[in-house]
Amino acid sequence: MYCLRKIRANTSTVLITIFLLIVIITLPATMTTTTINRVYGQQPDQMDLLNVTDSSPNIQNMTVQKVHVGDIDIAYKMFGKGDPIILFNGASDNMDAWDPSFLAGISSNHTVIVFDQRGIGNTTAGSKLYIIEQLANDTAGLLDALKIPKADVMGYSLGSWIAEQLTMMYPDKVNRLILAGSSCGGKDSIPKPPEFIKLQSDVVNKSLNNIPITAEEIKSLVSASLGEGWIRLHPDLLRTFQQTLHHYNN
Repeated sequence: MYCLRKIRANTSTVLITIFLLIVIITLPATMTTTTINRVYGQQPDQMDLLNVTDSSPNIQNMTVQKVHVGDIDIAYKMFGKGDPIILFNGASDNMDAWDPSFLAGISSNHTVIVFDQRGIGNTTAGSKLYIIEQLANDTAGLLDALKIPKADVMGYSLGSWIAEQLTMMYPDKVNRLILAGSSCGGKDSIPKPPEFIKLQSDVVNKSLNNIPITAEEIKSLVSASLGEGWIRLHPDLLRTFQQTLHHYNN
């Protein structure tokens, strides 16, 4: 879809929220509420860190845990129940950027691991080169440190490229791969049309300068990402996105 640097909270947050709403409504399974259970790989004395008792886990209030991996200390949070799934953020986002309602859905049947990439949020920068391969190595090390031999992997935007790299470098660690707002890159990739590049640039510039994004721009963004046919089939959901935008702008 697009990759935004989250400089201004209001505008960037609504774009991330709209994207995650699209992901949630296209999932085939109905998601249920979260209850506390033993988290994959955790010891009983860690359970007091996870105060998740309602349908929308408040990830920002959860205690940040850290583990040493290679040359860095990785900050992470782990919650939910079931098979593990690790989430890769978009560019410059920390682990708290995920929408709580999205986390509520997947944590009802998965142990969710969110974390800060090298040099982001509460994770130290270290001394190694900041490249996709190294970020994949960091993640493999995190899974080893948490004693998780294999996990479902979801990557959004820039995080999807890291998820792809992790899968290629460590296929035995990946159960299922979910890519959102991604690209395969290379000679087989399909370039973005000029109209979408301009729209993306306009939205990013507004985000960087904290300028409100219009409802028409949101419609164009959703249309360019999902197609006019999707909008005709889901007019109520488009209105929901625009109402969400209005809420954040005001």
